[in-house]
Amino acid sequence: DDPLSTRMLWNRVSYVRRFGELVTYELTVPVGWPGEEGSQPLFGVADPGGLPGASWVVRSRLRTRREIKAAGPEDRVYKLCWAAQDEGKQKYYADVGEIKFRNPIGMQEAKVYLTTQEVGATAPAVLSMTPVRGHQAYRNLEAPIVLRILFRDTLGKLEPLVSGELTEDLEPIDPEDEVLPAGASQAICGRLFAEMWTNDMGGFPLPRGCYYGPLHEDLPGILPDGSLETVPAYREYFVVFEPKAGLKAECRDARQPGRATLCVYMFVLNARVGGDLRIDEEAAGMYTLCDGSASACSGFTDMANVIEYGEGLPSRPGLQSSSEAARLRRVDVAPRGALKWGWNATEGLEDPLELLPDYIEEGTLRELIDLDIRAWTRDPTRPIQRESTLKVWFTPFGAWDLGFAEDCEALCEPPEGLSCSDGRGGNKSTCSLISVMEGGTASQLLLPKNVLWLVYPKAMDTIPSNRSKESHLLRVSKLALPSEGFFPRHFLAQITDANNEFPSSALLSVGYKRIPLLSTMRGSILVEGQAASGPEPFVEYRENALVLRLTLGVTLRSMALSPPSPPVDSGDDDPNATTTTLPVNESTLTTTTSLVTTTPWPGVPAAYLELELPPGYECFIVDLGGAYTEGAEELFARDENGDGYFDNFNQTLNNGHWTTDRNLCRFTLEMYAQIFAGQTFYVQLFVNNPRQALLRDDPENVWYIKYFGTNGTVLGPPARFISFEEEPLDLGWVGNLAVLTPLVGENLQPERFEYGADNRLRVFFEAVHFMLAQSYIVLDAPDDFDFGAECVVSDLGVDYYADWESIAWGSDLTGEKATTSTIGPSPNCTGDNWKRLARSPPATENFTRAIIRVSRTLLTGKYYGFAIDVRNARSYSMEQHDNWRIWIWSPEGYPVDGSIRTVFFNAPRTFAGTPDSPFERSWAVYPRPLNSSNLTVDFGGPQVLPTQTAMMLATLTLFPIIVSQDGGLVDLRLVAPAGFEFEPTAGFEGKVPGKTCEPECILIADPRVYYGNELVLANLVIRIGKSYGFQVRVRVPNRSPARSSNNFFLELGFNANDTEWSDATRARLQGG
Repeated sequence: DDPLSTRMLWNRVSYVRRFGELVTYELTVPVGWPGEEGSQPLFGVADPGGLPGASWVVRSRLRTRREIKAAGPEDRVYKLCWAAQDEGKQKYYADVGEIKFRNPIGMQEAKVYLTTQEVGATAPAVLSMTPVRGHQAYRNLEAPIVLRILFRDTLGKLEPLVSGELTEDLEPIDPEDEVLPAGASQAICGRLFAEMWTNDMGGFPLPRGCYYGPLHEDLPGILPDGSLETVPAYREYFVVFEPKAGLKAECRDARQPGRATLCVYMFVLNARVGGDLRIDEEAAGMYTLCDGSASACSGFTDMANVIEYGEGLPSRPGLQSSSEAARLRRVDVAPRGALKWGWNATEGLEDPLELLPDYIEEGTLRELIDLDIRAWTRDPTRPIQRESTLKVWFTPFGAWDLGFAEDCEALCEPPEGLSCSDGRGGNKSTCSLISVMEGGTASQLLLPKNVLWLVYPKAMDTIPSNRSKESHLLRVSKLALPSEGFFPRHFLAQITDANNEFPSSALLSVGYKRIPLLSTMRGSILVEGQAASGPEPFVEYRENALVLRLTLGVTLRSMALSPPSPPVDSGDDDPNATTTTLPVNESTLTTTTSLVTTTPWPGVPAAYLELELPPGYECFIVDLGGAYTEGAEELFARDENGDGYFDNFNQTLNNGHWTTDRNLCRFTLEMYAQIFAGQTFYVQLFVNNPRQALLRDDPENVWYIKYFGTNGTVLGPPARFISFEEEPLDLGWVGNLAVLTPLVGENLQPERFEYGADNRLRVFFEAVHFMLAQSYIVLDAPDDFDFGAECVVSDLGVDYYADWESIAWGSDLTGEKATTSTIGPSPNCTGDNWKRLARSPPATENFTRAIIRVSRTLLTGKYYGFAIDVRNARSYSMEQHDNWRIWIWSPEGYPVDGSIRTVFFNAPRTFAGTPDSPFERSWAVYPRPLNSSNLTVDFGGPQVLPTQTAMMLATLTLFPIIVSQDGGLVDLRLVAPAGFEFEPTAGFEGKVPGKTCEPECILIADPRVYYGNELVLANLVIRIGKSYGFQVRVRVPNRSPARSSNNFFLELGFNANDTEWSDATRARLQGG
């Protein structure tokens, strides 16, 4: 009856039924008591509020943490019981059911590879995992995939340490420290791992981020003596990969390009070897998990969302060193001849020492080096014995491939008076080159050989204790240097006795660095836009959005705090600040502007990556530089080889921040952040184009990648983006961009306007650059126009190229008095589709691009004209008023000049701004041709004199105008050849005396004239079966037009976007 107490009823509780009806306010508990009727105890219950009754809470399902750990074997059955905290103790009342734990589906292989086996030593350890080949989860899951690494016993087996140089004081992460999944970042990956590598030719996928849990311990049991048992501590690391853009179950081998094979993923971390490390006991379990809802992971995982599990057994056990065996003090390794005899063998050597080749191997072009190695022991009374094994691990493991086993040669050179005999009359030492992941999947794959394994000669003399400042010298020949580079680091060495026991490890006495070959530093720009130079390719254009793909040939690691991202500031208070205002381009529809402020950089201790653009550019990056252009979206959705994985992973750096200064964009890494060698990532870069045109082959048009280690350490020269020679091997990517000059005076007119007609276009433009013969003129049309796979180009009529009557017109080669010229004899023309991406196969239909190779030079300032056949689009679209362009390419196929806007239909408009109305820009198709076959433009005779000669205006008669449909108002447009000018009389009446019926055939309109040669009659009523016409005065030019078509064009419904009248809309009727 205590209202403050809570009791749990462990029995089944049911509602009461009376007379077949359910009574929901009464409960029955099936519990019986012995004794006679009436002897059962009475129960009273009280509500916490003091009222009769009780508050009931139903406990009908198990609620627990997500993680439940089973300590016993896989097949053990565990009971679940109902229990309650009753009077301060947990009491168990009844069985609920049973639970059995089972291991997930096993991986192909998971392994822990040690470097040194010395217990207590700090050294790199390699965690390697190989998914089951062809596992569908990796290619089909739409949710992120998480790699969970469970270190089973951090004190007894393997204790993970933070990343860093082995010369540093490396410690484990604080036991209580943890990062939740929401805080995952790439910088944390850099703190946990020293290296990530895969055998896939695409390189190791850039993770979304990493996180980790605290150090866990099980509750210890009580031993018979009352003491608590010792329990292992364990910890979890997590690596998050993007959906279909991370781990694979089938790879293309980087060492055998194109060959499908198993995938090997290597994670290198610093670790401390424990004394309980056994080859038959798991050291680090590896699980791949689907990080999504049950429905998202359904069909590919078990109930715990586990895809695969790998039992990470160590490749070798931990071994104790011995004071009775040789223990390393240091190991000297240097290029041939650099080591001196005696204790100070490295005196005078630079530290770090740059590794340079001694010679280049013919055929393979591998860079080879010869090394001298001398090991020193701590105790002169415990020298290195014959047949002892000396191993040297060359890191980064993914960079080094020392060569083939048969390449390795080692000779032992003893101090004076001692022997290095191998027992066979020579002084050879056994030399082997192996992989740090030797064994297992290594037997099926060509893994890089990154461990030098040397065995001292069989009959070698040991160094007497009184000659402790002397040591045997091992001369190793023909080791291959890596193409990738690395910042200064110390390699690890280990000595074991003749039985491969009693290991002792030490760092090499000198640090080493390697400048990467420029071929490993790759930068390229995604080919986008109609001109293949971004969406805004012209001089002085702003906010040209580019997508860059970058791969580093060196691991960039930051072990210093980077400054915070600079605030956006006006710069008024800082006289050294530079402010860049980014106005919106003419073609941009928005009305916003961007403002980027940059300040000069102080000395920055953190590592950083820098992009240097050619002079005249200004670059800026929004947020982390994620790539979101239209071309990038298509790029990241491609699977050209059909293997189920994206060919390009949309990987963005999130472990630092970007800053900009004119033509420099810098990414500064956070503390612990790393960009691993061979990883590919993408950056969306916005640029303000230079004020001057920039050709692709201009010597100054070079884009560079620069990289600087902590404290500004420089490793090698800047690396250029990919070369012209490399571009054909990497379709869709280029090493620089052209900055284009706008064309002048370009215009084009059709002969036919109707849907689907076989048409001929007359095209005119003025060259703005001198172009060599074999250059290209490229004409782009809107969708559904078709030039054909082999397009047909011809000259215009001879009048367009004529010098009339030898008058002054035409006397100049270029300029206003120059004639229009042909583009040369027999131009070659091929069709393509201008929307086709550069990395896509050639077009086989919808040839909207004509690529015309011309056989003559093009002169600056001279007009050119030609005709080209095209099949008209089969329907009307508003885009047809905006998607006509002319481009000029160099003989190499690089863009030089182009149309800054759509090519106009009416030539005089070319020299004005872009009209707001699309109907005043380029021409577009009509559903029908002009309905009258005898429609004429009549000047009253076979010839018309120029107004200047005739001393009077000419009268133009247009008749008959006949329509094939009616039902609404129509706007009429008559476009005369360039140079003609309409001058309607006051009181204009739209009729032709003696020909048009009156009054119903009179066109009532107020004529409007635009650009002199466009006459518009608006809001006309024209009926079927009637013949209409009108007369208008015209000023005639001194000569026939030669820089646009010498034709009149009549359009009915020119400003309508529909082919039928509907409500207040106007119909697009016919044109010709």
